[in-house]
Amino acid sequence: MRTTFALILKFIATLLASWIAFDLIDENPFNWVLVIALAGSLLNYFVGYLLIMKSMGKVIESIGDGILGAFTAYVVDFLVVDFISSVTGLIVFALVIMLVEYVFHIYLYKGEIDTHNEFHKDIPLE
Repeated sequence: MRTTFALILKFIATLLASWIAFDLIDENPFNWVLVIALAGSLLNYFVGYLLIMKSMGKVIESIGDGILGAFTAYVVDFLVVDFISSVTGLIVFALVIMLVEYVFHIYLYKGEIDTHNEFHKDIPLE
């Protein structure tokens, strides 16, 4: 249940970042903002949280989440005619994701969700 709650929080935070960057700045339709938020949340969870954070720590993972989110939006921009992203929108999206993810990881490290694995018993140094 805690993981579900964490994923919902992650999605809401990514939706907020996506709305700021791609609706307010780039004036895209909300359905594409929602697609970016969903894709970004899922990719950041599976790649960032499950692979990177457990071995490298929350700062590296937060930076990676921002970059992966911006890259996801850029790929959607490349593939979809109705979605347009600017450099400003991508940078704002990446920075908001980085900030939100860092705060989110502080929540995770407070013991709400176990982030350790069998290879890394100690919390990574940062």
